Amino acid sequence: MLNKSLIVRLNIILFVFFLISCENNEITNKADNKSVSDTIKLEKDTLVVAKDTTEHKTDIDRVEIQQNIIETKIVVEQVQTKLITQEEKDEINENPLSSWNDNETKQRIIDFVNTITDKNSKSYVKPENRIASVDIDGTLWAEKPLYFQLYFVFDRIKAMVPDHPKWKRDKLIQAVLKGDVDKIRTYGPQGLAKLMTITQSEMYTDEFENTVLDWIKIAKHPETNRYYTEMIYQPMLELINYFKANEIKVYLVSEGGIDFIRPWSEIVFGIPKEQVIGSRQKLELQFVDNKPVLFKNPKVEYVNSGKNKVISIYQIIGKVPIISIGNSDDDISMLEWTYYRSTPHLVAIVHHTDDDREYYYDKDSKIGKLNEGLILAKENNWLIFDVKNDWKKVFSFE
Repeated sequence: MLNKSLIVRLNIILFVFFLISCENNEITNKADNKSVSDTIKLEKDTLVVAKDTTEHKTDIDRVEIQQNIIETKIVVEQVQTKLITQEEKDEINENPLSSWNDNETKQRIIDFVNTITDKNSKSYVKPENRIASVDIDGTLWAEKPLYFQLYFVFDRIKAMVPDHPKWKRDKLIQAVLKGDVDKIRTYGPQGLAKLMTITQSEMYTDEFENTVLDWIKIAKHPETNRYYTEMIYQPMLELINYFKANEIKVYLVSEGGIDFIRPWSEIVFGIPKEQVIGSRQKLELQFVDNKPVLFKNPKVEYVNSGKNKVISIYQIIGKVPIISIGNSDDDISMLEWTYYRSTPHLVAIVHHTDDDREYYYDKDSKIGKLNEGLILAKENNWLIFDVKNDWKKVFSFE
């Protein structure tokens, strides 16, 4: 059983964000084919936190692929290699950040990279110490109207229903299928935790990874009707490749579940799984047919948010990043860790200012709130990536 104090703490967090999310009206009806994920309006990405459920299976259902993947432009089929060839490095450095406007922001990035890689510079940094910590939701890919992981949870419920006839009598499950937000709200944090538990735990890690990969191949964003792999910010993808071309090791540091993010990291960003830091569930080593496997328990091991991001960076990386990039107040501790502990440093915040090409939100947003972080950025001369003014394009499909 979970520690009682931990349950209380996490339940309060879940409940607050659950109530807030149910009042949010940001989800629109732009897609023709509605799914459950189109109608659920939950705002907070969480790791599974729940008591044991009464019904579960370890034989995970596979999402059926109902279309010819070859005919689509799904990034998931184009696995990037971990290493960039010298030819690719030269090409990237010759024309860096092509999706960025030629302004002060772009020039500051280029100047910083040139400085830390120039052996004649006083600010030269050896390759082994060139570390970058980068947030994901709202920094590398879209987080509106919901986090990707929450869409996954609700789509999994829909996919699993046929094999669970007893769910016909489960009022919470039926509320999810009908998109009855008011009904779901009556179940509070325990209800949300239950949904996440039955979709993300009580299975083997290999099974869960395959389930996520299958979902990535067919799932589409409810407002753009684009695959989630296309909802990556093109300028930020170029920035990551620019870092890699200059021997800067990029770590993805997110509050999202690490097992959900890792299937994406190498495919979408060309970043190996070992460079992903996120929230974790308890795992248990078991033997099946005399072979070791890892089983995902419905219990929390670590919630990687706020100050915990700094702790995990220290414990896992063991070095202070010289670059840190986020987009919300939840990233402040990580940004300050680099700002105060590293010289030289580049600290940056993505500010969502373009409501035409993406979304406009900051201090009043219930997801990806940016208030104190924007103030600190201006006071400390951190870089602010202004989406409207700094990016020529937001997504590759523009």
